Amino acid sequence: LLLLRQQHRQLQRHRQLQQHRQPQQHRQLQHRQLQRHRQLQQHRRHRQLQQLQHRQLQQHRQLQRHRQLQQHRRHRR
Repeated sequence: LLLLRQQHRQLQRHRQLQQHRQPQQHRQLQHRQLQRHRQLQQHRRHRQLQQLQHRQLQQHRQLQRHRQLQQHRRHRR
């Protein structure tokens, strides 16, 4: 997290230097849009991760049930 924050700050500084020629209002607007965009992306990634974990869990449970059933059948025989 610290590394990411440092990189983020460096990027921000870089952008500010690049956009220094442009009016300040424009820079602020762009910055807000970028922040929103990043938040949306992070949110989507988080959701995808949750879905993936959920699927893995379901698969795992199904496998366990399947094994238990097989063992049970063997015992009956």
